[in-house]
Amino acid sequence: MKCAADTGALLSLACSAYFSSLLEEHTLLTTKEVHQELLEFAQYNDFLGQQAQKVLKHIQDKKITV
Repeated sequence: MKCAADTGALLSLACSAYFSSLLEEHTLLTTKEVHQELLEFAQYNDFLGQQAQKVLKHIQDKKITV
């Protein structure tokens, strides 16, 4: 199943213990604008910044499509 996700959804999913298994079973799609917002979040070394970095790693690994 393909699912589109915005910034808030991706950050929320990254907080979940099921994020990795969800990526194995479903295709997540997002936009360039969301990718840019995640890059901005990732600049901060706080909880949301760390979650954004996790999501960006999955984008880099082609597990989330931009």
